[in-house]
Amino acid sequence: MKNDLLYNQLRSVFGNVLVASKDSSIVIEGGVCTSVSTKLNKKPYAIRSYGEQYRVNCPFCVTMPPYTPDTGHHLWISYVYNTDIVYNGEVINFGWAPAKCYRRDCLSKLSNKKELFTLIQQAGKNQTITISDEDTVDKNEIPEIPFPPYIALTDSAVPAYVHEYLEKRGVTAAELQKDWGAVLGFTDFYKNPALVFPIYQRNAYVSWQARYIGDNIETFKDGTPKPKYYIPKNSKKSWMLYNMDRAKYHSPGVLVEGIFDCIKVGEAGVAMFGKKPSEYQCRILSSLFGNSTLVWIPDENDPDSVLTATQTAEQLMRSKLMRDVRVVRLPYGDPGTFKRSELWEIIKSGL
Repeated sequence: MKNDLLYNQLRSVFGNVLVASKDSSIVIEGGVCTSVSTKLNKKPYAIRSYGEQYRVNCPFCVTMPPYTPDTGHHLWISYVYNTDIVYNGEVINFGWAPAKCYRRDCLSKLSNKKELFTLIQQAGKNQTITISDEDTVDKNEIPEIPFPPYIALTDSAVPAYVHEYLEKRGVTAAELQKDWGAVLGFTDFYKNPALVFPIYQRNAYVSWQARYIGDNIETFKDGTPKPKYYIPKNSKKSWMLYNMDRAKYHSPGVLVEGIFDCIKVGEAGVAMFGKKPSEYQCRILSSLFGNSTLVWIPDENDPDSVLTATQTAEQLMRSKLMRDVRVVRLPYGDPGTFKRSELWEIIKSGL
């Protein structure tokens, strides 16, 4: 999504929001100044495409003839609404545009324009979007991360100790393979094969995470132990939330630290690969659960994890990014040590 902040604000104002031209960029064409008035108005550019747009029910249709409410999401608002756009080194400010009611052209009325701007003015505050000659908005694309060689977890060649480890974790090879896409992968980081989980973001593969199998962790040459989890170093971990594409359809969503925690929660779980979400992850969480409820389960054995969850949850609600964040405390350990039914009893008791 091009503008998570604006999308979330529109959800809080209008409720249901549809997305048109998903992930498309705005296209600007250079125009020739053919008159003095054009030069004075400083409008040498024209918009050919508004890019990704957010569709809501127009609140003004009921006040315009024939005075009936809009139920078809006819008010379209571009992701660059109320933003400054930099094109060819020049700042172009389109003011309240681009937004339009395609049912009755309600925004041709100045008072309606002002009212709409008042409703969502905070969403676009202090934003700048840079447009290149190639019409590319986001230059910070996640680099391509090749998936390691692997065999299926249900393959007969998988060693018995792998199944024994999974049994201790309360899961099966068939479940991990079918529901979570896990495989037995051969990485450059570990000498032995590891559990490898593909990571998808908005239905596109972006990276993977490996989990060492067993407790006797391998060591580096200097004798220090390797981490239990490994994500390829070119991955932008702070941009990713594991299982977000399925969790977005659930309320509440459940935020946890790691993939095994997420697996124990089920489809409503999202893992942030650590104890504190980055600013970008917070924006994603806002777009997913900003208008519903997010349950945050920290690692109870880590006091810093509990404190981080409590403080960050308050900040998210204070900033209006999230309407309702509940920190749910476990009696011990982390979500990965519980059965799914036990976890949901605890989650429900915290709602």
